[in-house]
Amino acid sequence: MVRLSLVALLICCSSAYGQRFGGIEIGAKGVKWVAIDLELGDLRNPVTIVASGDENTTLSALGGASFHPGALRATIQTVGDFYHHLHEALHVPDDQIFIVVSSGLPKAENLQALKDGIAEFTRHAVDVLSVEEEVRLGICGLCIQEQDRLGDALVIDVGSGNTKGGYLVPAAFKKREAITTFELPGTVTLTTAVQSIAADRHVDFCQASLEARHSVLEPSISHQLQRHEDLESRRLVYMNGGVVWALATFLHPEMLEYANVPLRLDELHQIRETLRSANGEYPPVDASLLSAAVTEEISRAKQVFTPENLMAGSEILCALGENLSFEDRAVYFVRNGRVAWLLGYVSAKGRESQVIR
Repeated sequence: MVRLSLVALLICCSSAYGQRFGGIEIGAKGVKWVAIDLELGDLRNPVTIVASGDENTTLSALGGASFHPGALRATIQTVGDFYHHLHEALHVPDDQIFIVVSSGLPKAENLQALKDGIAEFTRHAVDVLSVEEEVRLGICGLCIQEQDRLGDALVIDVGSGNTKGGYLVPAAFKKREAITTFELPGTVTLTTAVQSIAADRHVDFCQASLEARHSVLEPSISHQLQRHEDLESRRLVYMNGGVVWALATFLHPEMLEYANVPLRLDELHQIRETLRSANGEYPPVDASLLSAAVTEEISRAKQVFTPENLMAGSEILCALGENLSFEDRAVYFVRNGRVAWLLGYVSAKGRESQVIR
């Protein structure tokens, strides 16, 4: 097989498949969908997001070891609705729609029922991604325009069910194989842990979040640093995930149109302290920055995340920033990070189909 850059690979894939692709991801917080176009003539920015959307579900709230039947049916229906919207309204070819289950979704005993229900509804197979697969896809997708930085970038995806990250090992990357990954609690997972501590110790959410940081987050991060001694050597950090988007929106509403939003550790500390002192309210935003587009984006963030979720997310980002010395790195929220897995997935499917020989 000829060695080609990811951009060239995607272009060859789109020549064979057509230019429009769709992806549906089932995660702990809900179901997300996206449609993208691959522009053959633009090597600098070959990806255009046509449309995207999401719907929160309660699938991650298990009933014992299984998904609740009602949540299971609702999720299957939602995936089916999104699939038909991609295919019929947005004209994505049937064989160019990919459906995946995120590694952050609990591995319930009736996970197969979810896969079978979706397959019956859409006639599509469903792939359940491992943490390593999800991180690999994310790295390739996020670095699509900066191939020379594939070996330098640390990618961190703060999801609802888990926080996963990783990086390619340069020497092994030449073999197109090796990747180092790590996994930590996600936003909803940590929120649930904090609520449990608050109930057990009869303290408020703010105090419980401090205890969860010391008992849950920091031991997990310390363990990962011991396992991966070169984790701190990556000078470029790409961050994505819903809570990163929400916090970046509150921190930098003026950067709504920016593809990459810089994040500083002192800013993360600032918004964490604001949330701690807000008594369960959302952080305020400078009224002079509230354009119609910014107001709509903030409204979306509030629909998806509670103030408690944001506080938990800020604890995750601050703990990562302090342990990984964000002040010495270039750290960015990547606005289009939600489609990174899809770009990597399209690339992988192209290789599997032997489009490139």
